[in-house]
Order: sequence, then structure tokens, then C-alpha cells
Amino acid sequence: MDTLFEIYDKVYSKDADKYRWWYYSDLQKGYLNYSLEDLFKKEDEAIKNNNQDDNCQTPSCEFIQEIYRAGRKEDYFQELLKELSERSRHMVSAFFLGHYIAHNTSVFDPICYDYHFPWLWFLCCLYHDVFFQNETSHSHFYMKPRYYGFSKGLLYNKETIERYREYRLLNSRCDHGIYAAAALSNYYCKKYYEHFKKGNAERDNLNMDDDTLRAVNCVAKVIASHNIFIAQSNTEIEKYRKAGLEKLIPSETNNCKMPKGKNKYELLYLLLCLVDVLEPIKREVDLHQVSLIVDGNTITMQIDSANNLSDCINYLSNIIMAETWLNYIKIDSCKKDDIIKISITIK
Repeated sequence: MDTLFEIYDKVYSKDADKYRWWYYSDLQKGYLNYSLEDLFKKEDEAIKNNNQDDNCQTPSCEFIQEIYRAGRKEDYFQELLKELSERSRHMVSAFFLGHYIAHNTSVFDPICYDYHFPWLWFLCCLYHDVFFQNETSHSHFYMKPRYYGFSKGLLYNKETIERYREYRLLNSRCDHGIYAAAALSNYYCKKYYEHFKKGNAERDNLNMDDDTLRAVNCVAKVIASHNIFIAQSNTEIEKYRKAGLEKLIPSETNNCKMPKGKNKYELLYLLLCLVDVLEPIKREVDLHQVSLIVDGNTITMQIDSANNLSDCINYLSNIIMAETWLNYIKIDSCKKDDIIKISITIK
């Protein structure tokens, strides 16, 4: 059983053709020279070491920026600089973890062997939390999302997403997933229409066709849905009922777990939610403390809780709770001495 740090080293390796996390031609193996140690340095440590105080100077931020640049979307990345720093380490960690799990569990075969999976996963995972640090401010101008028309029948519907957005605003939160999805779909739709207004000689060589636009908007729907949760308590049930969110209140005939099926984008949603809850950095648990092995469709984890028991318990409780809102997984856990063992079966 390897630690997550050791697993990421395998995924990130220049020889790791199995995981092929690079997609754009400008991101050939070996192009990015960050060490794993640097990628996962805390923001204050990275800035101190580089004598920099800019918002996005940590290696994890720069790693994400390089991928946007390779896709010739650096103009969009510039708009994200002030947003990105807080959860960049978490997103990069989840990015590598997602590649590892997808390529080692058969349930994800339909997507991980798709040639476009590295692009879909980059777009989904390295963007899903970019608006997180400003969730408590209302500084974002909310653009009307364009993804609804491209993603009917996928995950949560328009009414549920919009009502959940309003519910979160009433509780002084700009939901980071919903706002990020709206911004992403609007940016790509704008690029799409600009692209086809140009003559053939003036086009910018971006792959902006109908299929690309549809895929981006389905990814946006996944991002919008990833932070929506069903009611977990009687108090929450009452609040949801007042907000018109009856579809997020569990009943005997509808437990509201997501996703409902296993099509391409629902599997992408399942993978995002799974790694989002398994990724330890955002719970202040070190990558060296968590070990993991995949056997068939079962993921077995060990958490060394000797040094920071309270953080590890919090991390564990969030993993266990995932079974109440995410379909197709079953979680068993036990604790002995300083080791917490978790078994996650993807059905």
C-alpha cells in the first residue's frame, strides 16, 4: 500500500503513459518541471521561499496556469488569479488522485479510456473550486448560465440549481460550484461565437466546434452540481422546504442521491465527488499520512492519525458521510491504534 504522495509520483512521472494526464500538445511529458514537493507546498511557505506576494505564485497555481496556457486560455486564467490560491493544492492533489482511481477501477473504464478524458478531467477538476475563497463575499456578477440548454436530463435540473443558488445566498454564501459553472459556460460560449465570426484565415486554431461547446457545458453542469447536498437534518429539511427545494429532501421513495445513472458525465461527476471527499489536503491531513490501494472496484485506505488525531477524525467523518449523498458507493471503516482503515466499494 503506497502513500498518496508515492501514488502521485507514479501518476506525475514522465514515463507514466498509463495515466496520460497531459492533453495539449504543448504539455508533452517533461514540459513541466515542478517537483511534487514543490507542488504541494503550502501557500505561505511557497511565497516566503520565492520572496513573492502575488496571489498566484505557488507552484500549484502555476501548474494550473501552465495547463490553461497550453490550451490558449490564459486570458481566462488571468481572471481567476485572485480566486485560485486558496484551494489550488487541493485541486492539483484531487487531479492526480482522480487519474489514479479512474485508471485502476473498472467502473470508470467508459471515461478513462476516452481520448478526451485528460481534457475533461482537467477542465472539471482543476476548476471546480476556483471560486471557493470568495464564497462569503457577494462580489461576483452572476451571469445567466448557458449550460442548461446543452445538458438537459443531466444531474440536477435548472430549477433545482437556481433555487439552491438562492438558498445559499440567503445564508450569506455565493455557492462556488454554481458561480464557477456559470462563468465557465459563458466564457466558452463567448469564445465559440467569436471563433466562428472570424474568417478561416483569421481563426485562432482553437478546437471550438459544436462538440467542444457541448462537452464544456456538460462539464459546467457537473461543476454546478458538485456542491449541492440533500437535507441531512430536520432543521435543514425545514429550510429546504421553505426554499422550494423539495427535490433535495429525502423520502422513502426518493433518497435524492446523485448521480442517478452512469453515462459519461455522470461518471465524471461520481469521480469528482469521490476524489473531492477522499483528497486530504483540504482537511489539513498530509499526503504522507494517507495510504491507498485499489483492488477491482474497492478502494482501501489507511490514515495514520498519530500526529493530528482531530484533523484525521474530521477527515474520516466527511468520507463516511459521502455514502449518504453519493450513489454507487459503500463505505466501511474501523480504527485500531493510530491507524484508521476505510474500505470504499464502488458498485
